[in-house]
Formats: sequence, structure tokens, C-alpha cells
Amino acid sequence: MRTSADGDFAFTTVRPAPYSVPDDGPVGMLLRATGRHAWRPDVYDNVNHAFHNDTSDARYDQTAAELAWARTIAFFKEHLGA
Repeated sequence: MRTSADGDFAFTTVRPAPYSVPDDGPVGMLLRATGRHAWRPDVYDNVNHAFHNDTSDARYDQTAAELAWARTIAFFKEHLGA
């Protein structure tokens, strides 16, 4: 994190590499018992918290929101048969 004398600040983050949740021990047993996979979250670059909130111009990101919604529906169809 960097700050300036007038109170401005900036910080840099690193995009995490894809990963799965641990699939051994109790978690692995639960995954196998429920037929689930060790998923990983999707990361949306350069968006604010609540980027799917279309009632806030400061936060809403239409492109990221539409992609997130499409991924959510695809996940539900694949894993829940919805």
C-alpha cells in the first residue's frame, strides 16, 4: 500500500491462481457423499464489491454482472439440474 501526504492511497493486489478446495479428510468425504466437485471461485477483475447491484451506478458493472449471472445459471443447470 502506498499513501501520499494529502491522504491519497493506492494498493496492488495479485490475482489468485485457480485452486480447488481440499478434497481429502472430512471435506473430501462430504464432497464424495454429495457427488460434488472441489470447485473454485471465479474472480472478476477491476470491479467493485456488489458489482451486480444495478441500483448503484458507482458499483454496477454490466459486463461482469452478465458474465457472473451466466456462470451462475450454468452451474445450477450442471449441478442441480435446474
